[in-house]
Amino acid sequence: EVAVGLGWLGRWSAALTEYSEVAAARERVLGADHPDTLASRDDEAHCLEQLGRGPQAAELYRKAAQPRRPAPR
Repeated sequence: EVAVGLGWLGRWSAALTEYSEVAAARERVLGADHPDTLASRDDEAHCLEQLGRGPQAAELYRKAAQPRRPAPR
């Protein structure tokens, strides 16, 4: 996958663009709460973190993790 290779090369900005496109496509096709969509959002957050954009990364990590939590009883 292109985004992974870009990350390995340290080209985090380009990787972020690719991951964002994949996440948007997965959200359109699979829905926002689908595990594959959430994994893509997690990848986006990792890129943001690598780019020094910690607050944005933290918010995206939270959003990606929230649907995975079990519903309160």
